[in-house]
Amino acid sequence: MKNLRELTDAEAQIMKHLWILQKCSAREVMEAYGKNKPSINTVSTLIRILEQKGFVGHKPSGRSFTYFPKISRETYLQFLLSATLKQWFDNSATGMISFMKDNGMLLSDEAKSVRKMLKKDKKADKEKTDKASKK
Repeated sequence: MKNLRELTDAEAQIMKHLWILQKCSAREVMEAYGKNKPSINTVSTLIRILEQKGFVGHKPSGRSFTYFPKISRETYLQFLLSATLKQWFDNSATGMISFMKDNGMLLSDEAKSVRKMLKKDKKADKEKTDKASKK
């Protein structure tokens, strides 16, 4: 991954809108906020900061610009979760999930879904291993 850095809350909010809109003007980003929208100057400033950080690109569009994300949501989330795992959980996903469960951050329905997903992945891995050993 490139030299990604953690986004501020305000920057992350801009990126969430850009990831949904994909290509848009600063005014369209502002409108995406709904009722509690920031000023156009605030949105423009945050977009310029995100451009400097390498998260956003732009193309001329008439007298203004069309902005687009240069970093995908998945790439950023991978960076963020990897950094969290490394810094706080010694690279242990089990440690992170245990922490979430112990602190009420993982509801029982979610835990069931995670178990089901992991069981399905384990079964798929076993089938791949079986196929590979037969070759």
